[in-house]
Amino acid sequence: DGRVCLRYFGQGLYLAIIFSQILWLEYLQRLYFRSVAQAMKIRYFLEGLSRDLLPDHVLAVSLLKQEDGAIEGTEGFFSADDLEVGHLFADVAGFTKMCSSLPPEKAFIVISELFQEFDQLCHKWGVSKVETIG
Repeated sequence: DGRVCLRYFGQGLYLAIIFSQILWLEYLQRLYFRSVAQAMKIRYFLEGLSRDLLPDHVLAVSLLKQEDGAIEGTEGFFSADDLEVGHLFADVAGFTKMCSSLPPEKAFIVISELFQEFDQLCHKWGVSKVETIG
């Protein structure tokens, strides 16, 4: 009978659609968990980098917030979520060429004045400055 065949076809199609939805959902869940795992790896790397680059007094701000319970569930872990941190890597264009034509004393004065300007701006804006040479 044609109606029975059509009925079984409809039920089979319905089951195939449900099965494909289950497979699609499982695929999306796997993608989601992979992306979460990747994000956790990146965060772990960046927090380790922050520990290496930031001075203790800057890290202490975040750790104290966690100990006070400001960030629930993060006791004992470093979190940079509430830190506003930036890194400035400065290269003065033409400095090497300029220094080659100046006596060392004058070159020292020029770079000292530049750093004094940086220091004044840091003080003006309440920025903690970490100096690295190399």
